[in-house]
Amino acid sequence: MEENNTCWKERKTIVFELENIPLNFDDNTYPADYSQLQIKVPWQVKYLDVGSWCFTKRKPKHTNSNHADHAISLVDVSSFNKCRIKAIKGFVEYLHSRYSTGISPQTLSRHTSSFNQFLVWCDLNQQENVLNSIMRARESLSEYILALFHLVRSSQLNVNTAGRYQNHVIEILKFIFDDDEGSISAGLRLVRKSEAASNATPVPVYSEARQSIELYLSIFNQITDFVLSFGKYPFQLTLPKENLWVFPIVRPMATASKLRMRSEWTRGFWSWDYENGCLSKVENIIKHYSGDKKQKKDAARYIMKSSQKVLAEANEHNNHYYRRRLASLASEAFTMLFISNTAMNLAQLIMLDWSDDYNVGKEHQGYRTIKLRAGKKTQHFIVTSSFLPLFRKYLKLREYLLVEDSSLLFFGFDASILNHKPLSKGFSTNFNKKLRNNIGIEIPTITAREWRAHKADWLVTNTDPKTTAMMLQNSERTVLKHYTTGSEIESADEMSKFYDSLSTIQFNTSSAKKAQYTAVPVGHCQRYQSPQPISAKNNILPDCSTPPGCLHCSHYRIIADEEDIRKLVSFRLISIESRQLASSETHFENYFGEILVRIDEILMLLRNQSEKLKWLVDRVCSEVSEQEILSPYWGRKYQFLINLELIK
Repeated sequence: MEENNTCWKERKTIVFELENIPLNFDDNTYPADYSQLQIKVPWQVKYLDVGSWCFTKRKPKHTNSNHADHAISLVDVSSFNKCRIKAIKGFVEYLHSRYSTGISPQTLSRHTSSFNQFLVWCDLNQQENVLNSIMRARESLSEYILALFHLVRSSQLNVNTAGRYQNHVIEILKFIFDDDEGSISAGLRLVRKSEAASNATPVPVYSEARQSIELYLSIFNQITDFVLSFGKYPFQLTLPKENLWVFPIVRPMATASKLRMRSEWTRGFWSWDYENGCLSKVENIIKHYSGDKKQKKDAARYIMKSSQKVLAEANEHNNHYYRRRLASLASEAFTMLFISNTAMNLAQLIMLDWSDDYNVGKEHQGYRTIKLRAGKKTQHFIVTSSFLPLFRKYLKLREYLLVEDSSLLFFGFDASILNHKPLSKGFSTNFNKKLRNNIGIEIPTITAREWRAHKADWLVTNTDPKTTAMMLQNSERTVLKHYTTGSEIESADEMSKFYDSLSTIQFNTSSAKKAQYTAVPVGHCQRYQSPQPISAKNNILPDCSTPPGCLHCSHYRIIADEEDIRKLVSFRLISIESRQLASSETHFENYFGEILVRIDEILMLLRNQSEKLKWLVDRVCSEVSEQEILSPYWGRKYQFLINLELIK
């Protein structure tokens, strides 16, 4: 009935690009207020209709969710809530802040979608005053999280998706209400993401990554030199595994494996001798034509003359179509080198602006910061010092390729190789596919995201967390959580020097040895079912059936990797939470005190071995205590205790 009585209207709106949103409408510069604001995100059709949040009653303009107007809202003007204006202004500042630090528009769009979903839920569940104050926001947030829990338990929503929605909303509310202390979510029972369901990006095999870089480098350097020096066709391209002759034709080169399938090619390619680097002879072309002897000879001569003409034109004109086409291949190869060197997100790279107004910052641990001004924006990215000459070489190639000015640093071309266009989101995959299908070069498919993971893994292993975070333009915590999978285990090898100095506990780092031990809830056991005390002074007896007994056994082993550390820290959290079950503080200290001392001793020894291992331990401790990301075994125990309401 309420729906029928609602007067839906399409309000006046004003659209701003994400990068040009004004922070203040109150200075009369713009003929609009925040209730009219729509935001255009690069590369996306739909607008972000954040101004509609000022109205507690709103609905999509179009019922089809794929329609561009679906994101535009019709509103009931009588439901206008003036208190939300300030909150939306804060949200705009949030977008500005995150965008200026390099967060991609796509990511910000997802955050906006999560927050919009939260507000929709609030307006449908008697939480219309959610943005009136931080107290109201906390109350609504608490109820919303309970609703997410219900959706997860009823299998209507994945737990990691629910956790992502929740975290997006908390981050935005903290910014809007200037809640640096995190009081808006403090003490609330939060959705915990599943460790087993986490989606860490796999690190490419080192040999495959090296093979790819060597190939890209060969293609970029030699073709760029050829084009810029106005070299003459045919020329020989030296690749890591074989040499190829390059011709001015659609199929400029071909590997030996590709030549074995030459019978499938069209006749136009038979005038080019890819093996010897010259034009074929008429008698070698004739056999590929049908008809009588004269017809075949005439056809062969015709195609030879056409090829001779193309060759002469390509060697006469520096801006010939096939030279530009070849130069675009070199440009794409450099783009892949740039991704592998900078670890930049593809979405960020696609939108990277450029102008000749740039400078190179001072060297820092082998890295250079390139700063540039493009319009009113100042951008920067970081490359290794050794990469800088390649980058300057690319700028010369870029100048050659551009017929007209472009604000983009990297770009693709249409079929004419004259008009440039933005790179596609599938650029890295498509380029490798081009090398395989058109040229016959076998190359592993390493996506831009996997290159980022490769760079992160290398940086974590060979530098330090600060340098890694600097290169990836991310937080140290995000670096380890999302982009590294193997380096934490490898870094544990640094503990070998410390073995002999430990009398009460031994650390083992070998992955091969790990398989020889028995996994237990708090780590591993060297000789399961053969408990032995660490010393005669032990108050807790060794016992294979209990975690405390395991920790106080001489056969206990901890592998210095994330898995075992998370087991240990998870048990520590369970022990601390069990304080609520003790009859008194003395009771708790008598039973759990020595256990916690033992765990803290082990964690301290781990932290003291290296900065990398300290970083890993601190990261796991933070995730367990703040996000409740426990090991699978202790996670089930923890949830069981919560369900029984034995702990809060």
